[in-house]
Amino acid sequence: MEIISAVFSVAEKCYDIAHEVKSFKTAAKHLADRIKLLLQPIELVKEDDSMLKEAEVSGNYQRFLEALKQLEKHITEIMKFLQTLKKTSLIQKVYKKGDITDKFNDFNEILDGLVPGLSLILQLEQRKEYIDQMSRFEDGQQAVKNDIANLAKDIKEMLETMQEYHKNLPGKSRVPQTLQEIKMNDFDGMTPSDVQGTFGKLFLASYKPFDEKVAIKKL
Repeated sequence: MEIISAVFSVAEKCYDIAHEVKSFKTAAKHLADRIKLLLQPIELVKEDDSMLKEAEVSGNYQRFLEALKQLEKHITEIMKFLQTLKKTSLIQKVYKKGDITDKFNDFNEILDGLVPGLSLILQLEQRKEYIDQMSRFEDGQQAVKNDIANLAKDIKEMLETMQEYHKNLPGKSRVPQTLQEIKMNDFDGMTPSDVQGTFGKLFLASYKPFDEKVAIKKL
């Protein structure tokens, strides 16, 4: 059945992308795991196509087929969403976290809504077990909340990295803002400056401990 092959193909791509998402990685993996669980009845059909004939006899075939088409459509949408999320910068994720949260919640609800239709291909006892298994699946909202909490940590780490990088930029002064004691023999090549100081004469020199050019005011 062509639609079954199409569903498994797009689902496989979706799994790969979900594992490449960094921030919101828990919610992305959770969504991929939900899809994998949804595919269980379809895997049985793939192994035993006589189940389709039984569904035709029972009158459930068309409803199952429609659920299958909807599943392919929504997995494709999820794949595109995760692809965009993967490319979104950390700052943008923080700024758009409300929209991203809504998207994850919407997709989880949509997938849950496909459970009854997909379960129609199963025998009554299998169907009950499958629906129970899906209902016990961890709530996707908690996964999103965990990722949002981790965003703050990611931002903090990014800022610390930027600060460290800024400190080590070439040409950046390494002379501390406050020096409690400076000895005159720490200076080399002191020469008068052309700039006139407000309360005294200005001199230029090299501060030997840091090998930096500095200005000195003589009061």
